[in-house]
Amino acid sequence: MIMAFATCCMPMKSDDGSIPVETTVPTVATTTTMPTTTPDACPDRPNLVHVFLSDNVIQSNFLSETSVQTPIQSCPSCANGDVNFYMPEPSPDFDESKHPVAKISGEDCPNTCICATDGTCYTLTSSIVWMYFMPYCSPNNMCGNYVVLGLLGEGDANTEGLISVPGATMITVSDQLEGLEATKPVTDPAFINAATISCDGCVPSRCQTPDH
Repeated sequence: MIMAFATCCMPMKSDDGSIPVETTVPTVATTTTMPTTTPDACPDRPNLVHVFLSDNVIQSNFLSETSVQTPIQSCPSCANGDVNFYMPEPSPDFDESKHPVAKISGEDCPNTCICATDGTCYTLTSSIVWMYFMPYCSPNNMCGNYVVLGLLGEGDANTEGLISVPGATMITVSDQLEGLEATKPVTDPAFINAATISCDGCVPSRCQTPDH
């Protein structure tokens, strides 16, 4: 008769007579939460000038000694453009201005329309008119994007400029002059405060308010 033997390992008793039992501790997976960043909101900053600028605006190259600002921030609003925030100029004197929001001429943008913060919209009297958009904040933080007018060539400063839609109000180049050549400070009522700027039709003034 053939006998088969098998070997096994029995747990050994400890000194106190108990038999140790092996246990398995479950592992718990840990997750790491990465911090999230929230995009900057688009507030109505009291120390900056903001205006709606349509995508169709063509910047002109007159007054080459000045350079158009890059916006500090751009925020969504109405279609085909953004609300841009700009640094104000230190003085209301146009002759000291170096960094406008925009420079637009009637030659480049014959269908220009500017809507003021009071809701009135303006178009050009002719293609020889240019517009220089000067940002300025007064000492009491009354900020605006003021429209300075000029002529590209020969023309009558007493009849050329902006005309309201419909044409009840006209602002001429000469309205903004003090004497024959000096330009009045942009805080003078002859300078409209632009809320929206477009080279192809009028954009309502409400589009100056960014979407939150």
